[in-house]
Amino acid sequence: MPIEESPGALGSVIQDREGNDVDLSSKAVQMEFTLDANDVRDGDPEALLLLIDSVSEQLSEGLDRSMLGFLEKVTDATGNVVDAGGKKFSFELYMEMLEKVELGLTEDGELSIPTLVMHPNQAAKVEPLTPEQQERLQKFKEEKLEELLAGRRSRRLS
Repeated sequence: MPIEESPGALGSVIQDREGNDVDLSSKAVQMEFTLDANDVRDGDPEALLLLIDSVSEQLSEGLDRSMLGFLEKVTDATGNVVDAGGKKFSFELYMEMLEKVELGLTEDGELSIPTLVMHPNQAAKVEPLTPEQQERLQKFKEEKLEELLAGRRSRRLS
């Protein structure tokens, strides 16, 4: 079967911390499949279902890689990367990440905490927070929220 390109999403451009443009052009996602002519002639629904499953798995993996590639480019460009240096994920590493990234407010004036993305195998290894860690995290959130709300109150419209 020949390769057929279809129009996809347009690329984007963001600026890094120094004001340089970073191109986020779209990437092709591809898949391969083979459908046996005998299965088509016989009207074998199982073969079609297996084919659909295989194709959807390939497309899902390709889209995941593409999305994570975009996220990596954006976080690198904006300086929002925390390198664990091979260390196991920990509360201290999480706090370092929160202190490094720029936090914002939701439309309701609530603190917007970034979503942490990790492989399910890694997520299963994350230990629950101790009461002291919960208190430290809560204090951090309260301080950041107050800081952002204070900045919002002091803005002047021209």
